[in-house]
Amino acid sequence: AILLASVVAWRITRPISKVVVASRELAGGKLPPPLAEDGPRELIALARGFNHMASALDNAQKVIDDWIETAKLMNRPLPVPKGRLMFA
Repeated sequence: AILLASVVAWRITRPISKVVVASRELAGGKLPPPLAEDGPRELIALARGFNHMASALDNAQKVIDDWIETAKLMNRPLPVPKGRLMFA
């Protein structure tokens, strides 16, 4: 029983630890590799949500970088957008 409980606990905590590591990488400005979407239903949902969020942030950063490059080429300051960024 103790062995079975240890295996079950490991199967749950290991993927959560990977999400923690990946979120620290993302917070540090590095895009982590996509998380594996396997295991119990809740962990699959967590991994999918994290992967979607990381991808959306990466895409938004690319758009911002493109705007900055365009502004540099035009030799003009970048206008400050009004409102909020919305991720689809």
